[in-house]
Amino acid sequence: MRSVAPVFLWILSFVVCLSATLQAAERESGVDQSAGDVAFFPGVKIAESASQMTGVAISPLLGMSLMGAWYYFSHAEADRAALPLFCHPFVWGPGLLIIGLCFLKDSFGTGAPALLKKPFDVAELFENKLSALLACGSVLPFLSSELSSVTWATTAAGSAPIGFAAIPANLGGWIWYPLLLGGFLVVWVVSHAIHVLILISPFALVDSVLKGGRTLFLLLLVTVSAISPAVGLLLCLAIIAVSAWLAPACFRMAVFGGVMSADLIRSLLWRSQAPEETAVGFVMKGSGFEMPARSMGRVLVDGDRGIRFESRSWLTGRLRVLNLGDPMDVAIERGLLFPSLSVFDREGKRRTASVALLPRYRPHVEVIQRRFRLGSQQEHSVLRGLRGVWNWFAGFFTKLPADRRTVEIFERERVK
Repeated sequence: MRSVAPVFLWILSFVVCLSATLQAAERESGVDQSAGDVAFFPGVKIAESASQMTGVAISPLLGMSLMGAWYYFSHAEADRAALPLFCHPFVWGPGLLIIGLCFLKDSFGTGAPALLKKPFDVAELFENKLSALLACGSVLPFLSSELSSVTWATTAAGSAPIGFAAIPANLGGWIWYPLLLGGFLVVWVVSHAIHVLILISPFALVDSVLKGGRTLFLLLLVTVSAISPAVGLLLCLAIIAVSAWLAPACFRMAVFGGVMSADLIRSLLWRSQAPEETAVGFVMKGSGFEMPARSMGRVLVDGDRGIRFESRSWLTGRLRVLNLGDPMDVAIERGLLFPSLSVFDREGKRRTASVALLPRYRPHVEVIQRRFRLGSQQEHSVLRGLRGVWNWFAGFFTKLPADRRTVEIFERERVK
């Protein structure tokens, strides 16, 4: 899965060489950009577009709304009608309003209980997905057309820069859009993984640190790009290269958060039927290199071969199989939000593997245990702790009925 990184590194190397050559040729040319010449070397334009693309990928709604407001107010009123969709007030206006509500939620909801704050984090997770789709269909085509419309200036000798004579005057959207889309996706999937970490984190302080760090990084990118487009371009390329290396693990995290959140909402709206032969879930522990953590797949029982977990790389690639062993060594836990399968060693002390099932299966724990012939059913440690706290608290206000067996033992001891 790490093989995607070299592909993006080759693309980034091409863009770096292209931008460096253009800026070097620009310094040698006699074109005066400050005088308003139409033709100029697009090195600065490439740097600006890369910075805008990276900023929107880090925070799609915030970046797209700020870009839209900037282009709207920087154009004359007669030219605003020709601007793309995201530049109109009915798009960036509600976008900035949602950003403000998210800021209030993060500011005043730090001390709120997780059960009250997490539903809003789920909504923000899906908002990030929709904003990314809108950016791919509106912002990236706009940046691609901006780059394609740049004409190539000639040097003082009256020719195009050396090495680019065979390149057409317009590179065209067919070249720029795939480059922008590739860089956008690898950066966005890493940023989206931060949303998933915020969603599954039980600590408000961790949520604040993750969101604050991402916002500060976005401000750093904007500041550096405004001071020096060349340095900003190098920073963007570094971000894209690191994101390409982290993309496989972040992709699994993004799929895990998206599928689990959507299925949790689904299970709250209507009750699904118990699984017959297979159950969908994510391997969480004990998979090793062949099947990394948070790989999505299915659990099934294969006769005498025991219970196993099957998954495909990138959801559609090579089939990978993780043998969980004898079903009698597997215990199912109900969990607070979703059930899970735990594989223990022969002594039953050490957990060797774990599979998180979808939330829809939580009401069917007993049925899954019977149909999959699992060894035992356990209560999650969190639920055991909450139940113990509740019993301790209720003991102060209610007279709990004594256990019959305890009464019999007490009576025997009293007679003696």
